[in-house]
Amino acid sequence: MGEVILEQLVLNFATAGNMNTGEKINQSGKGANWNEVLKDLMPLQINRFEINNGKISYKDFTSNPQIDIYLNNLNLLANNLGNVNHKNKKLPSGITA
Repeated sequence: MGEVILEQLVLNFATAGNMNTGEKINQSGKGANWNEVLKDLMPLQINRFEINNGKISYKDFTSNPQIDIYLNNLNLLANNLGNVNHKNKKLPSGITA
């Protein structure tokens, strides 16, 4: 069980092009099963996950015009997060942003 508090988190997602082939390169996480990675590390239970004054952005350097969108001043609170399955017990999680 734990608590995670992130102050002024900055999370960037981007799409760019391979200069040699022109192929788009992105950071989508496609093909990676992060839930399985976390399960392999350890059972995880977070009682409180909080982001204060965060920023999430997405940039596409291959589009014309280029895309640069973002969400500033993000405040988020999530409770009761975990990666363990309890077959006979519901563990609802709440998220407020």
